[in-house]
Formats: sequence, C-alpha cells, structure tokens
Amino acid sequence: FLTDADLIHTSRGIIPLNKKPWIMDIEHAKSFFDDHKPLLSGRARSIVRKFILSKYCKKVLPHCIMSYKSLVSAFGKDIKEKLEVMYPAIKPYRISKKRKSSKIRLLFIANKFFEKGGKEVLEAFEILSKKYDLELIFKCITPFEFKEKYKKYKNIKFIEENVTRKVLFSSFYATSDIFILPSYIDTFGFSLLEAMSVGLPIVANNIFAIPEIIDDGK
Repeated sequence: FLTDADLIHTSRGIIPLNKKPWIMDIEHAKSFFDDHKPLLSGRARSIVRKFILSKYCKKVLPHCIMSYKSLVSAFGKDIKEKLEVMYPAIKPYRISKKRKSSKIRLLFIANKFFEKGGKEVLEAFEILSKKYDLELIFKCITPFEFKEKYKKYKNIKFIEENVTRKVLFSSFYATSDIFILPSYIDTFGFSLLEAMSVGLPIVANNIFAIPEIIDDGK
C-alpha cells in the first residue's frame, strides 16, 4: 500500500515492500510463512534474510527469547543486530469478582481442542472432582464424543459460542479461580496474559515461551 508515513509498523511476518523504514513484531520464524515447511527451503529463508538485513528494516521485535532464538536459528546469527525482544503486555483488568457458588471454578479457553490440551483438561477434572468441590467452564469447540462422555458431570459447562471481549473478561476470567492451558502448540499464549490481568493463577505446560510468562510457584 502507498503511504507517506515516516515509519511502517507491521506484524505476523508481513513484510512491507515500500521503500520506507519499517519495524515488525513477530511470534516465531514460521510467521513469515503459512507453515513450517518453507523454513526447510534455503531459497525461502534467503528471501526473508534479504528483507531483514535491508536498510529499510530498522528492527524486528520477537515476542520472547524463544521467538528470538527461532529467528536466529532460521535466518542466521548476522540478523541479531536487527533483533530486540519486546514482550507483549496487557494492562491489569480491574473488576469485582462476584458469584454465588462456593465451588472452585476452573477455566479453560481455547480455539483448538486437542492442540490446546482440551482432552487432558477433561481427564484431569474427572480425577480431581472425586476429591475436590470443583466446577469447570470449558470454552472451546468440543468434539461430540467428548461432550457425550462428560455430559453426566453437571459441574462442567461447555460453551462454544463467540463472545465479546468485555463478556470474556467479566463473565469468564473475572468469575473463575484458576486458569488452565496445557497447550502443545502455543509459541506465546496471549490467553495467559489475559488470565493474569485479572489476577488468576495459571496451570500450563512447560513449552516454548510459557516459562517466560509464568513464574513457577508465584
């Protein structure tokens, strides 16, 4: 696109073609492509390297140290001069927590059932509910067989419809006690920041950037 701006800010691996200075924030080296396969191509990597090392690229801002390492691994150590880690942030969300139930409410929010650990959340809840007085808010598109298997648990509420960001915070995060995300695929995990912004403790997997977000035991 044409612009008379002095600086272009872009995201998610979208490289400006304008002869203008630009910066980019990015989650992972694969963000430049549709999937991981082009990372195996020397030609694809050399094209991205050319743009990163050009005089127009002023800074590439990986979201975390692991993102930084993925970029160096994919495109070479000489791009380090263009890299600077910039953690995304969400301001604290101030809202009163009011609900009638005395049960400990667990919250799982995800857009992909298996990849985000939905199966494991349900299995863990089945075990924990035998010992503790719990309820689970499970917001995800859930395969039919799992909803059938767990429909006997009246303390599990399956939610699939989309909600506004305001409702997400006021009716989900702010009314829960613990957020759970045993994800297998997150390179950062913005839902973790959302949960922390209302003061929720988190249970999550020890993968990629998650240890940079969660201070274990605190």
